[in-house]
Amino acid sequence: MSYFQTIYSHLTQKEKKLIFIFSIIALISLITLFLIIIKNKTIEVPKTGGSLKLGLVGQPVNINPVLLQNEADANLVRLLFSNLSELSSNIEPEEGGKAWRVRLKENIFWSDSKKITSDDIIFTLEKIKESKNDLAFYSFWQNVLIQRSSELEIKFILDKPYSFFPEILDNFFIVPKHIFADIPLENWKLSEFNLKPVSNGPYKIKNLNIEKTGFISFADLETNFYYPDQKPFIPQITVKFYPNNESLIKDFNLGQVDVFVLNSSTNLSLIKRPYNFKYYPISNYYAVFINQSENLALKDMNVRKAMSLSLNREELVQNIFKNNALAIYSPLPWFKNEPKDEYNPELASKILEDNGWKLNADGIREKKIDKDTIQLKFNLILPDIDFLKRTAEELKKYWSKIGIQITISPSDPQFLALNNLKSRNYELILFGNIIYPKLDLYPFWHSKFIFWPGANLSLYNDPSSDDLMLQIQKDIKKENLDKNLTLLLENIHNNYPAIFLYSPNYILITNKNINGTETNLVSSSDEILKNIKSWYIKTKRVFKTE
Repeated sequence: MSYFQTIYSHLTQKEKKLIFIFSIIALISLITLFLIIIKNKTIEVPKTGGSLKLGLVGQPVNINPVLLQNEADANLVRLLFSNLSELSSNIEPEEGGKAWRVRLKENIFWSDSKKITSDDIIFTLEKIKESKNDLAFYSFWQNVLIQRSSELEIKFILDKPYSFFPEILDNFFIVPKHIFADIPLENWKLSEFNLKPVSNGPYKIKNLNIEKTGFISFADLETNFYYPDQKPFIPQITVKFYPNNESLIKDFNLGQVDVFVLNSSTNLSLIKRPYNFKYYPISNYYAVFINQSENLALKDMNVRKAMSLSLNREELVQNIFKNNALAIYSPLPWFKNEPKDEYNPELASKILEDNGWKLNADGIREKKIDKDTIQLKFNLILPDIDFLKRTAEELKKYWSKIGIQITISPSDPQFLALNNLKSRNYELILFGNIIYPKLDLYPFWHSKFIFWPGANLSLYNDPSSDDLMLQIQKDIKKENLDKNLTLLLENIHNNYPAIFLYSPNYILITNKNINGTETNLVSSSDEILKNIKSWYIKTKRVFKTE
């Protein structure tokens, strides 16, 4: 018998019990100390594993970068394809930004193991031009020429210097020439590769479930072995398609969906299970655009300024979006030097009063100009969309308080575009613009675009602003970008060509297990998936590096 055994045999039961308790405490203390040391010396990092169910509203029609038709198409292309910026090792301006040389990375491949070359880029651009896709992004490419320099290098030639060209490449996805070269473009939609594409992004399609009715219920995606960059942490994604948000949220509540995107907070109350959410600001805005040529009173800048000062935009955002939007005062609310008109209805009324706009017996302001008595009575047209109609009703209330009467005229969006917008037949129009690239106001505010199909809805014509917009586009090194944008926004603000209202957010809804999502400014919902390869479910601990 050993020495310790001898001692232990002479202990009383109480002493043995105490030794046992102290031994347990010592063991727990050692384990706790070990865990504390491990925690202090290690960090938690993402680990490959798990699967994700993504819900989308709509049906894919063309999972093809050349033939995109809807948001479902765009989201799948974002998951399956890499944009040209990601595929490139170098993007350099030449000729002062009128030409851009792009070099592909070495040894990058399609998901069928064929090499990606400059011929794929040239082929894609040719087909984009041939497709005449009416999405705004594709119109940019109609006047762009391309030259092949080598197997991995091409040169884009623009009609003028353009500093935002690298951002344009963030939404330029290429198709494989070896797949489509021998198929006429009009037959691409009939090809099996249109819905089961050979891709080059983080994922590839494993299975597409098409029901007998033709409805695509889901698509199974898996990691693309040939993807050249960081492989996604989540190796499997099932994309499920729904006719509307209500049916999607119903499946989220049942645990059949892990992540989806809402474009408003309207349906948040339908979510009944715990969830995480993130707001994604969108590079778009809604405003009341003013056509001064349609009403003599609107030519008076004091009237336009008073209309802006009389709006409580923060309250408007709360009433319409439950704060899921940004109150704005300019067409670039995401720019740091945005000018502002603080809510001040008293000052708005004083400006009108001091400039001869007096209240009549009906509470409407009027003024005699030449021989005519002009009243502040305006017609506000807008697309027949619920949140815009509610916005119009709010605007009517605000403006009535300072003596301006508004008649609200909702219209079918297509009818409005083909009639009022085309002829510029409106006094006030409540409408939205998506700014892409995110700091380029040229297509929306330059005087070149005051007539249809231009997007200058206020018919804004200011030579100083025109010059600034062109300078911004030419500023390849971005040396004067902040200064020129500040001056441009001040010009627009001081002229009051529109009453800027709000910029809504997208809301990313996820279950509690998904991590790694990053909030950033996006121009479309599919951009939320841009960093999906960094999303993760599983984690592990590794030792810290000093």
